Amino acid sequence: MIKNSKIDALAERIIKDIKQNDIISKKLFKLAQEVYTDALKKVDLEGYCMRFNIPEKEVVSLLDDLNITEEELKEAFNKDLGFPKNAYMYGNPYYQLLLLLLYVYTKLHRTKEAKAALFLILTKMWNGLKYKYIKYCKKEVMDYVINRLVNKRFLAYKYKNPLELIVNYFVETIYKKYSKEILQDIDRLRILFNQCWNRLNQLFSSQRKNGLAHLYYKAYEEGLAYGKTMSNVEGEDEEVLSAAELESKNARLFEIIKNTIQSILFDTNKEYPENFINFTILKTRLRRQLVEDIYKELHNIEYRDKLEDALAMILQTTNIENIQTLCSKDIYDKLEKKLIISKNTKLADEFKKICYEILDKLFLKLKNKSFEKVIHKAVYYRLLLFFLLYHLQKVICKGNS
Repeated sequence: MIKNSKIDALAERIIKDIKQNDIISKKLFKLAQEVYTDALKKVDLEGYCMRFNIPEKEVVSLLDDLNITEEELKEAFNKDLGFPKNAYMYGNPYYQLLLLLLYVYTKLHRTKEAKAALFLILTKMWNGLKYKYIKYCKKEVMDYVINRLVNKRFLAYKYKNPLELIVNYFVETIYKKYSKEILQDIDRLRILFNQCWNRLNQLFSSQRKNGLAHLYYKAYEEGLAYGKTMSNVEGEDEEVLSAAELESKNARLFEIIKNTIQSILFDTNKEYPENFINFTILKTRLRRQLVEDIYKELHNIEYRDKLEDALAMILQTTNIENIQTLCSKDIYDKLEKKLIISKNTKLADEFKKICYEILDKLFLKLKNKSFEKVIHKAVYYRLLLFFLLYHLQKVICKGNS
């Protein structure tokens, strides 16, 4: 414990201001939301090459609202935590103020504001480490690394973009581990700060054979780029047919689509087997009521054309001679990989586009905003894939009810 802590003294001043006129919380939330929203717009275009738009001046200007000078802030962190006043990272008022606010809001048990401050710390660190290790980052090379080279247990594989990784993993795990500790000993604030950097650094580190930097330059030197050199494997140039186009080219497959749609639209029993509902919940982590509501809504005729096109794309993963492969036990995983996880393939892109159009309309009708808020919409695409495959199997698989 630090006696006569200057950070604690500043924290008490801020807490007093917050209780009298809480404008800081609103401004902090707004800045974090702007970073998040901007990243959300470009996450598909930049992937793990993303650079966050950091509001450094705006964050530091919050000192004026708090009537705290940069010198006071630096002096407090230098005395209590040994942060050098002129060091690039440790002496940066952006980081120091956000650490102070994280501490303040943790003391006030206001978790959302504390996590907003932590989010702004981690996104700036991400930019610095990405620039340090991979100054000029080509998305197609990085996509190859993420999809082909990293271990499936690697964080970059589990979280499909850095925004999702920071929000859903680093913010949550770091705050959970250190939030109680910093209240018991302010020196743990220094440990928290170092851990933010260390954990992100481990992700990139070129010294580690499974680090992003090592794998990126390995792929770059070998000329490997997802969607380019891998196009033959992934089917970059395959023809993707709508249901109407498929009718003239393959009458047998179109007949399956027609029978499946009839099964969906005219089956009066909209209840699904318990094992199928439980399977869907397990795979998507969605609430039972939401799953049942979506499945019930998809029986409406207004989705017919889009469902036909989605079915056409599922059927284009096979051919009529091998149609029974759609009845195999591992077909869900295979189709998920080909239609949802795969990137830069026409079939996957078109399938996800159709899914988005169906679900966007469906959630609007259900007056549910969870679809537009979620970062990674693949969970809902997966739900739709399960629904369609269930009805396809009823038509083509013997003994399926």
